[in-house]
Amino acid sequence: MVQLNVAKIREVSNASEIRREEIYRMLTDLEKMGLIEKVLGKPIRIKATPINVALSILIEREKQRNKDRLSALIDKKENFFNDFDAFNLQQKRRTKDINFSLITGREAIISKGLNLLDGAEREISITTSLDGLRMTQNLLLNNDEIVKKAVSKGVKIRIVINTSDYDNPIFKSLNEHSEFIDLKYSNQPLNHYAIMDHKEALISTSTEPILEDSPDLWTNNSNLIEILKADFERVWNTSVTAKDLTYENTQNFSRVIHSLKPTNHVMFSYSNTEEKHNVLFTYIQIGLDNDEVAVYITTEETADQIREAMRRFGIDIEKYEKTGVLHIVESRYNPSEGFDITSTIDYLKNFYDEALTNGFKGCRICGEMEYFFKNNLIEKMMEYETTLTRLFITPIIGICAFNKNTINDFNDPLNLYCELVLAHSNVLTMKGDKLIKVDIRPF
Repeated sequence: MVQLNVAKIREVSNASEIRREEIYRMLTDLEKMGLIEKVLGKPIRIKATPINVALSILIEREKQRNKDRLSALIDKKENFFNDFDAFNLQQKRRTKDINFSLITGREAIISKGLNLLDGAEREISITTSLDGLRMTQNLLLNNDEIVKKAVSKGVKIRIVINTSDYDNPIFKSLNEHSEFIDLKYSNQPLNHYAIMDHKEALISTSTEPILEDSPDLWTNNSNLIEILKADFERVWNTSVTAKDLTYENTQNFSRVIHSLKPTNHVMFSYSNTEEKHNVLFTYIQIGLDNDEVAVYITTEETADQIREAMRRFGIDIEKYEKTGVLHIVESRYNPSEGFDITSTIDYLKNFYDEALTNGFKGCRICGEMEYFFKNNLIEKMMEYETTLTRLFITPIIGICAFNKNTINDFNDPLNLYCELVLAHSNVLTMKGDKLIKVDIRPF
């Protein structure tokens, strides 16, 4: 009809290949909806509403239908609860003696957590990972009515989380509800559970930081809840708030390395082989645990020496190399062929592209930089470090590892340190037995 502008029914039928009887049946509805006009005369002719106006009319119509549908659902909800109260009381009496049940699936776990919040009269105590905290945040943000009800009852939520990434937006969001939520941080491994009013508990069966695929155990067993409560109070009393977190509290290998983000181009300086192995192997292991492809480029030791050291460290070399998750590359930089920056960066980026193609979450790379000192290529090294900025536009985490003793033996070590620091986004170095991270600039 829009194409024909003003047309007889027969013309519309021929153009649309719809029988005239069908069109006649449609006309009344189309006219009521404001999508057509009938032009008076014999025979009747039809004029279509302009397409942009017609679409606006349809959208407004859908908005109103959705509004009416939502209003009807709210009314049904109120009627349902009015009719359900008596049955619900009976159900509570029947379920009073239940001790354990297994909750499977993220949505079911969130739903059970919502039940705990809705039933709480005094407090909910939670120990969890960053993934569990995200689930808690989503639960609170998407269930405003139940949250307001809990706040009105004076319910407090106490949460302990074992992460040092306390500048994460999730924490900022939760800390805005300080009248309702108390948040603390622990540097100890935590069990994952939530306790409601000393009456019910939801316990994760996973030891992993990501809880997606693990079932939770619900219980109202008073003996088990007392054990969990005692454990929570112990953890709570030994944990710290964000204000109390000091620089030293957050410095250990795993925590510092977990704080590295994709696009970080990191300088790591070490004094001995043990320091190098401990930091770089922890970095590699975290990537493997996080379903990322990990690349170790060695120029100070042989690939076999690195493999053996990784085995002693506890990394399953055979498994990860066989599945293509771990790549140990020996002497990628060949002095006889010259060091080509562009081809090297393309070579490294290819690991990231292949990782995503094969379904991995990302890629992390670390490389020993001893090659440049052995072959007196300091200027080439600085050009390479500066150009690596192009690689780290791609969401890769990369660590360039420098032997402090080699730098100190250079004829101008202070200026070299300064240039290397400025070429990176972050610096890692050891201070006693602590790993220290300094942020130079965001990439």
